[in-house]
Amino acid sequence: MPNIRKQKRIPMIEHHPRNKAEVQTLLEKALLHMTSEQIQHWMLYQFQPEDMYCFYIEEQLVSVIQMESHAVCIQGKKVAVNQITMAATHPGYQQKGHFSTLLKACLEQASYTTFFTFCTTNFPLLFLHHGFERISTSKRVQIQAKDLSQKVYGTILHSNKDTYELYQKFLSYFEASILYTKEEWEQKLAYATANRYQALTINENDELRAFFLYQIKDHRAYVETCIYLDSLALLDGLNYLAQQSETILCTIGQDERIEKIVPIHYPRQKDSILVHCNDSKSFKRYFATKKTNITEFFDALNPIWNNI
Repeated sequence: MPNIRKQKRIPMIEHHPRNKAEVQTLLEKALLHMTSEQIQHWMLYQFQPEDMYCFYIEEQLVSVIQMESHAVCIQGKKVAVNQITMAATHPGYQQKGHFSTLLKACLEQASYTTFFTFCTTNFPLLFLHHGFERISTSKRVQIQAKDLSQKVYGTILHSNKDTYELYQKFLSYFEASILYTKEEWEQKLAYATANRYQALTINENDELRAFFLYQIKDHRAYVETCIYLDSLALLDGLNYLAQQSETILCTIGQDERIEKIVPIHYPRQKDSILVHCNDSKSFKRYFATKKTNITEFFDALNPIWNNI
């Protein structure tokens, strides 16, 4: 009987998917927390083939990571960074090390051009095992409508137009937060709108003071993004939502202290903001720091916000 050996399937990493349809098919199989419609919207508004790294085994797309180039402001310096905005592995190929292999390749590529790779995720263990460190978290808090006055003093508009300048002003209070361009910001808003998020803005004396992205479901208002220039504008937005719902569930940064102006209930961690130092020697030299621990370095900065 002839000795027939089973041929080993050859894995390959490519910097660009072979076609768009295979990416969507993979995401629909791997991302059980997203509906097919939501994945279609992501493909339409967030998919960047030039930023996607792919792990193939022969003709099968097994794992993908989308790693985009952005900027952050750290100690007054505008710094180029990478941000992982999508990661998924086919369920039939999980727990086999394919994602780890792909992530290592991405981080090696990032080490040639940037100091840091950022990632916001609710599955941090996947990345903590590869040298990422948690530098911040977002949290979801509950606010009861009965605890609010439900009086609104500013002018309410349902529009996301001209919100980029407000976004820039809001981020000036934070550090090490992703700075989106106007085009990127508008793409984020278009993606949110496609996923049935409504826009709410508060104007005072013809000046935009606050912006909310929210959904109303089963007498609850889910606020995914909330940016504001003062507590009065924030209260106006919350009071308006209290008129429309019984409970407000609001996602905020870990350093936002809205409990000082409104009672909150059941605060729970939502996402982790992780950072990987791509080149520790260049990082220490550029920022003139002796800190070897990335978490300590970022803890010494102003608060971080990445909730869009």
